[in-house]
Amino acid sequence: MRAAIDISAQFGGLDAGELLPHFQALKAECQNFSIPDFPFPELAFILRVDGNISSFGLSGPGFVKFDRKGQWVSVDIGIPSTERQQGDRVVAAFIATALPAAVDVMQAARRKALAKVEWEAVRQALQALGHAYMARMTTGST
Repeated sequence: MRAAIDISAQFGGLDAGELLPHFQALKAECQNFSIPDFPFPELAFILRVDGNISSFGLSGPGFVKFDRKGQWVSVDIGIPSTERQQGDRVVAAFIATALPAAVDVMQAARRKALAKVEWEAVRQALQALGHAYMARMTTGST
């Protein structure tokens, strides 16, 4: 089974909304990628962007959740204000690096459903997604 990749976001304030173009670019690129031989129909990422109202206490990938009905697994990607304030290129590199790093977080969850996953194939797919997203962000075609 191939898993679709999806993205959602939670912005911790109006100032964090400046990352909306990153979210849109990543959402657009997710349409072009999937995960081979994955036991869930969907792998979802949730960008948790620190802002002036809320801070999520996470930098990079963490907090794996599994749907009880087996339809999805999600991984949060925390983007602290310190990263967000360094500009678009730094944020894009941060997110692109966090995507394949999420493999380590999922592996650490040690769920039976993930026991036979080819993690290197998942990592490669997420690296390719990260590269495509970065290319989209650097060409400005969001």
